[in-house]
Amino acid sequence: MKKRIILCALLIVFAMLTSSCSTGGNNDTDDIMDETPKAWAASDKSLHTAVIIPLKDANKGREYAENSLAVNSRLIDDIPVIELHNIQSHLAPIMFFLHEHKGNKEQFLDEASVYAQAGFFCIMFDLNGYGARTSQEVIESIESAVQATSDIELLLEYYRLNPHADTDHFVLYGQSMGGSAAWHYAAFAQKTPSAIVTCSAAANFEALSDLGAVKDGKGQSPAWDENRFHSYCIEHNPISQIDKLSQIPTMVYQGMNDNTIVPEITQQLEHMLMSTGRQNCLFIYDENGDHNVTPAFLARILPFLKQYIRIN
Repeated sequence: MKKRIILCALLIVFAMLTSSCSTGGNNDTDDIMDETPKAWAASDKSLHTAVIIPLKDANKGREYAENSLAVNSRLIDDIPVIELHNIQSHLAPIMFFLHEHKGNKEQFLDEASVYAQAGFFCIMFDLNGYGARTSQEVIESIESAVQATSDIELLLEYYRLNPHADTDHFVLYGQSMGGSAAWHYAAFAQKTPSAIVTCSAAANFEALSDLGAVKDGKGQSPAWDENRFHSYCIEHNPISQIDKLSQIPTMVYQGMNDNTIVPEITQQLEHMLMSTGRQNCLFIYDENGDHNVTPAFLARILPFLKQYIRIN
């Protein structure tokens, strides 16, 4: 009997020691993890990865640094990003730059410097299939525009703890395909932009013709047949959410000689928005304009944004 008691006592002691070692090990691990420096991300448990990558144009970096602007190039998950902001800024509203078909993030560097100096945290990124984000698969341009919604959501999550960026207040600025990406995000994403600026872009996807695709960074002929393209546009059509779009301050540029996005598409959008009684939209029609954005329009963007966004 004594032997059984002693054996049971030994087993209990052994179990207590084992449990203590196991618990102590987990606590040690947690302590080590808590002490590990973390990149800016949505939370300490974020699975996003960020790698600093060199800028393609080193002269740009030196130029902006001399003007008290910080310019960084990152790979956030699989999204190549350039960020540009005032070194002294704190919680500056974000401005996303969304490029057109066959474009890339670098095209906005000079333009973004103006907004960074004005107090915005500027984010430029390559849409899927473009710039440094090429794919061996054929990607339709409308598909890339739609996928930009999840890209923007991911980037907003990543920058949430960045002390320079205010992810609760952000602008979507898109040209052509990038403008369509802005409209899609505004219609279907959970977070509402503070303002939208689009140039030569369509909110009504059903009115679009298939402008082609990209593969390995090069333009391709359309990858889808007409029926598939039309069905995709109906499914993802921003104008189907006109009530949601009508809540957002909007500035739209339309060239009257644009053969890609014809004026009737933009005029239809204006009529639909105005019929909701909204007062916070501005449509600019350029009698001599085509699909390209004019300097005169670009000069009007910042004054428009300042009406709706507080800039420190």
